Amino acid sequence: MSSTLPNKTLALVDCDSFYCSCERLFCLKARKKPVVVLSNNDGCVVSRSREAKELGIVMGVPYFKIKDLCQEKGVMVFSSNYPLYADLSSRVMRTLYHFAPEVEVYSIDEAFMDLSSLPFASAEDFAIEVRQTLYKEVGIPISMGIAATKVLTKVATKLAKKNKRGVFVIDEHTDKEKLLTHFPVEDLWGIGHQSALKLKILGIRNAWQLLNANEALIQKTLTVVGKRIQQELKGVNCIELDLEKEHKQQIISSKSFERSIWVRNDLQEALANHALRASAKLRQEEQVCFGLQVFIHTNRFKESPQYYNSATEYFLSGTNSPQDIIQKSMQALERIYKDGFEYKKCGIMLFDVRPHCQLQLSLFDQDHSERAKKEKIAQTLDQINQKFGPHSISFFACGTKTPWDKNGSKKSPSFTTNWKELPKVY
Repeated sequence: MSSTLPNKTLALVDCDSFYCSCERLFCLKARKKPVVVLSNNDGCVVSRSREAKELGIVMGVPYFKIKDLCQEKGVMVFSSNYPLYADLSSRVMRTLYHFAPEVEVYSIDEAFMDLSSLPFASAEDFAIEVRQTLYKEVGIPISMGIAATKVLTKVATKLAKKNKRGVFVIDEHTDKEKLLTHFPVEDLWGIGHQSALKLKILGIRNAWQLLNANEALIQKTLTVVGKRIQQELKGVNCIELDLEKEHKQQIISSKSFERSIWVRNDLQEALANHALRASAKLRQEEQVCFGLQVFIHTNRFKESPQYYNSATEYFLSGTNSPQDIIQKSMQALERIYKDGFEYKKCGIMLFDVRPHCQLQLSLFDQDHSERAKKEKIAQTLDQINQKFGPHSISFFACGTKTPWDKNGSKKSPSFTTNWKELPKVY
C-alpha cells in the first residue's frame, strides 16, 4: 500500500561525470575505457570518468601534464562539446518533470525535486525507478540522494555515488551520527576551503560535530550561511527550492586563443564573434543590456611584455541587437588596443541586463523603424542558425577564417543539434 512520506522530502539528481557520460552515449569504445573531457582550447580537464579518477587524474589539471599518461593507459580524450551537453541536459530535466511537479534545475547536471506530496511505498524504489527511466529514455546515468533538506540531499548524493544502486536515502531510520561522523566538513555543500579551515580551528572536522556545535558560535564564525547549513543538517528546511528561472545579471563571452594574436584585425574578428554569441544569449533569455565591457590581455605565463586593459560602452536604451553590440565592442577595443603585444585572450561582458518587457525607449531613440529592422535581422539570424547549425550565417565583422580558434581537435559531432551530424545506423 502506498503512502506519502511525512514532512519535507527532497531529492537531488546528479548526472554521473556528465560530460563524459554524454560522450559515452554516442561512442561505444569510450564505454569500456577511461574518459576525460577538456576545456576550451583543450587546455585542462573539466570532466573525468570513474576510471580516469582511479588513474589519479585530478580535476583542472592541464592536459599537457597528463598527455603521456593518457596515451599509456588508453584514456579517451574529448574536446568539450557544449551544445551536445546542453541538449542532453534539457532532456534529463524534461524527464524529471514527469516524476515531480516541482523541480529546481540547479546546474547543467543537477536538479532538486520536491517529493513531499508524492505517494510511493519506498523512497529508494522511487529513486531507482527515476534512475532507470532516465537511463532508458536519455541514456545518462545518475546518482540520486533523498532527504529532508537540500544539504542532506547533497550528503546523500555523495554517498549514492559510492553505492552500486546509485541511490541513498536519509530518513528517520538512518543512523545520522554514524553517517555524519564519517563525512568531512569540507565536503559539505556550502562549506568552502576557508570556511573549513575556520571550523577546524574550532575543532569541528566532520558534519556531526558541526550539527552539534554552538549555534551562536557557528553564526559568528560563518555568518547566517553557516547557521543555515547547520540547521539543514538537523533536518530543518532553511534553503527552499528556487522554482523561478533566475535571469542573468550579466553575460560574459571570452576565450583564450590556441595561438597568440599579433594582428589587430584578428583580434577584432575574435571579439566580434564573442559579441555575436553574447547577444544570442541575451535573446535566448529574452533580455536586453544597457552596457558592455571589453577586455584584452596577453599571456601571463610567458616571459614577454605584458598588457591588460578594458573599456566600457553604454547604450541609450536597452538592446540585444548583434549589430549594436558588435559596433560598441569595436569602439571599446579601439580605445584600448596597442600594437606590439602578443594577445592571448579577449572577451566581452554585457551588464545592466534586464528583461525585454522592461525596455523603455530613450527620448533620443526616435527611429523605431530602424530598431524594428534590427530586431527582424536578429530573429532571422537566430532562425537560420537554429535550423542549419551554429555559425551557418554571421556578420562580416566576425570573419570567415578563424586561425586563432583552431581548438577542439578532439571534439565529437553535434549528434543531437545538427542535422548533418546525426548518428548513422547501418
